[in-house]
Amino acid sequence: YTAREIDRASNRLAHALAGMGVVKGDRVATLLDNRAEQVVNFFAVLKLGAIQVPINTAYKGEFLRHQLVDSGAKVFFVQGDFASRAVEVVGPDTTPDLQYCVVVDPPDAVIDAVATTTWQDALGAGHDGPVERVAVGPADLACFIYTAGTTGPSKRCMLSHNYVVSLA
Repeated sequence: YTAREIDRASNRLAHALAGMGVVKGDRVATLLDNRAEQVVNFFAVLKLGAIQVPINTAYKGEFLRHQLVDSGAKVFFVQGDFASRAVEVVGPDTTPDLQYCVVVDPPDAVIDAVATTTWQDALGAGHDGPVERVAVGPADLACFIYTAGTTGPSKRCMLSHNYVVSLA
């Protein structure tokens, strides 16, 4: 992928996320292996001033549900072969803030407890024109990552835009 291809794809996804109601400060969780869709998602979320919540792909059950609830994720991107894990925990009673799931690749189970779409349909819902600039400051949050949870429930670590830029 070229930088231009990633930029255009992340614009398409950012527009689609905006169509789902994602705005500055909303959380977007991912249960994806390290792959191009994870990179596109990262940039799309940041373009909206939203907060990226990457979840460890080994998580399932209560570990997964805890991070979705604790983060207050509004949208959840799920790799197809992890969809059965989402089915176990996603629903209005168990993940009350979650409104949408986006499934990347053919799913191993049908997620029907919330509105669900595919990666291809989400990209098709957007356009690759520039995303309207959202004012973010250095201290605004860019990402939530979680501890391993070896001594109890995973704890949220909040990373600011300043920190993310410093890492880059």
